[in-house]
Amino acid sequence: MLHFLVKPLLCIQFHPPMAERSKLWMIVYTKPRHEKKVADLLTKKSINNYCPTRRVLRQWSDRKKYVDEVLIRSYVFVKVEESERIHVLQTPGVLNFVYWLRKPAIVREVEMKALMDFLSSAHVSEINVRQLEVGAKARVLSGPLIAQEGEILKIDKNVISIRLYSAGLEFTAILDKDVLEVIEAPSKKQKENKLINRIQ
Repeated sequence: MLHFLVKPLLCIQFHPPMAERSKLWMIVYTKPRHEKKVADLLTKKSINNYCPTRRVLRQWSDRKKYVDEVLIRSYVFVKVEESERIHVLQTPGVLNFVYWLRKPAIVREVEMKALMDFLSSAHVSEINVRQLEVGAKARVLSGPLIAQEGEILKIDKNVISIRLYSAGLEFTAILDKDVLEVIEAPSKKQKENKLINRIQ
């Protein structure tokens, strides 16, 4: 059982007026079990969105069926301009935008790409999300750097966390065990700093 902390590089996020910027990635809260419905409605409105899912086989008493299961419950990512935010909020199932430091949380493009790559390449079986405390700082307790934009690290059990600092969120993923491989046994000192692993 290995624990991974996956964190993009920390950077200061400035908030110039929305009109001065192109479309930006933001996050919305949805009603429970409304993630896919919200994503479909946003797509019909031609609003770029991201609602990661995975295909799983479900067993009922009389049948089996493959279904698309939402990975991040109650959250949908949207890429919008200021003028489109009202259309997002008017979408049935959307509760509000996620706020960070009293402003709509903005996810940097590099962080969004890292998250998408992570969810598409890793055999993720579950995602949990928690709000970070204001002033929380990243600490690499152990683990290898996985070469991606925005460094990916920290190990302890089979949990991988991606901290999106500009959005003030931490994503924690429960990975399938067969995607983890220990490639070097750590010394006592290394256990305090790095337990080297990689994700196949």
